[in-house]
Amino acid sequence: MFAKRYTFVALIVALVLVLTLIPIGWPPKNVEAAESYMAIIPKVLHSGQTEQMSLALFSGSNLVKGNVEVRLLDSGREIYRTHKTISGKGTIALEIPDIAEGDYEIQIKGDGFEDKATVKVEKTFLTFLYTDKPIYKPGQVINIRVITLNNELRPLEEGITVEVQDARGIKIFRSEISTDQYGMATLELPVSEEPNLGNWKITAKT
Repeated sequence: MFAKRYTFVALIVALVLVLTLIPIGWPPKNVEAAESYMAIIPKVLHSGQTEQMSLALFSGSNLVKGNVEVRLLDSGREIYRTHKTISGKGTIALEIPDIAEGDYEIQIKGDGFEDKATVKVEKTFLTFLYTDKPIYKPGQVINIRVITLNNELRPLEEGITVEVQDARGIKIFRSEISTDQYGMATLELPVSEEPNLGNWKITAKT
């Protein structure tokens, strides 16, 4: 259900590039310029969540230690930046901001290489909706619970609109709620003494 698509980016350069605009204190000393690199990043990133980029830096056929900077841009405007020293191979955590869905540009820069690729950002999560029992009688109370989870099945705080239609398709209830830090929210819907009997429909919209 949550299988991710990955894009593979590789670049080999013959010359060592001299980079400018390097933040103060970065790069640290005693590192080598990688002549080539291999990066594996998710093609689809998830808004407001942490993603991982896997990296390997090479000088010839040998793994080398180097500095890597990653930037996420929206129409040329930087919205996120991080950097890390990679000892041969490793991962970089990408804290994706809570941004709108769409196509973005991700840039990767090292001591001897630079490249970019287009990635898609989506806001993906699961919503579960259930009641305390399947059949109700007139005058009873329907207890509704909503659960929201992110793509890693962890609790997620999210705004939800819950609506209920009776057996005739008449909307009899609507409530805007937010799930808590545990990804949960509860609602109560009293049933009238003379409701439209039959199958009712409950929906949760985000």
